[in-house]
Amino acid sequence: ATVGQHALSYVRVRAVGMPLVLLTTAAQAVCLGDRDSKTPVFAILAAGVANVLGDAALVPRYGAAGAAAATVLAQILGAAVLLVVLRRRQLRLAAGIGARSFLPLGLAARAGPGPFMTVPSRRASRRFLALALPVFLALLGKIVFINSLTIAASGVGTVGLAVHQIVFNQFNFFCKAGDSLGAAAQAYLPAAFVQGGGGSGDPRGAPARRLILRMVRLSASWGVVNAALASLLPLLLAGVFTSDPAVQAGVGTVALQMAVGLLLHCTTLTLEGVILASGSGKWLAKVYWVNSVLFAGGLWLSVRRWPGLSTVWMAMMLFQGVRLAQFSWRTREDHWRQSANASP
Repeated sequence: ATVGQHALSYVRVRAVGMPLVLLTTAAQAVCLGDRDSKTPVFAILAAGVANVLGDAALVPRYGAAGAAAATVLAQILGAAVLLVVLRRRQLRLAAGIGARSFLPLGLAARAGPGPFMTVPSRRASRRFLALALPVFLALLGKIVFINSLTIAASGVGTVGLAVHQIVFNQFNFFCKAGDSLGAAAQAYLPAAFVQGGGGSGDPRGAPARRLILRMVRLSASWGVVNAALASLLPLLLAGVFTSDPAVQAGVGTVALQMAVGLLLHCTTLTLEGVILASGSGKWLAKVYWVNSVLFAGGLWLSVRRWPGLSTVWMAMMLFQGVRLAQFSWRTREDHWRQSANASP
């Protein structure tokens, strides 16, 4: 009951910041689409520093609600940084449009910069939804499985839930490496498609394949580093996360599964970015929902037979492995087999 009360007070405050999460995500995507990775990094760093300072000031007095309030205030700062940069970029683009009469998604070019935000037309909304809806459904399917892990972990007791929270937070922290590579694939692959498309009957082209291979090699190396660091942290700095000996011991029991999951995650997210950049969002959405339903159902049955966090994190590890196999197959089909079939 106590855990539920703290969680409810936290969620109530965090819910206020959900529009900021959507706004920040969209603004970061605009920056990455413009091949600007520095602005999102700066915004995240600024928000991170603000979050730490806010936690120090608010948590001692307000507890979980104070932590949530600090996060919301940090999100406001991060969103403000991104919006200021994008507004300046909007003004520069408006000055350089010249003779162009239309922009992407069918938006009409303006003679001046216009307002910072406008209500999109029906035509622009339809085009945007055609691109965004499959991605939304894919992410929703992923969230269903991720939430099923926490639900399963909640049945192993207070200590088990505390262990899961620590390990899950570590996993999410190190997942940012894979997320960044997936975003990079979406930002840089379209230019490689333009360079190689149409040559010698090849719909994708050698530049795209070379870039994909480089990103996959980088992600594999990054995954090894991620897995090593994540597995060493609980051993070397266990006291940083908790002073409870039982929780410290529990973290060690699932450290291997977490490390293997991170080892696979970097390459998996890189290939996910490749698939989205290749226009296969609908396929990705279907795969995620099939995976999530099967894995969530299988996890529910497994924890009834073999209760414990090891079962929960084994499911996470298998989920990463299955995704990697599926995304590797799709990438090969899109960029190697189709090219081979198109060659004279």
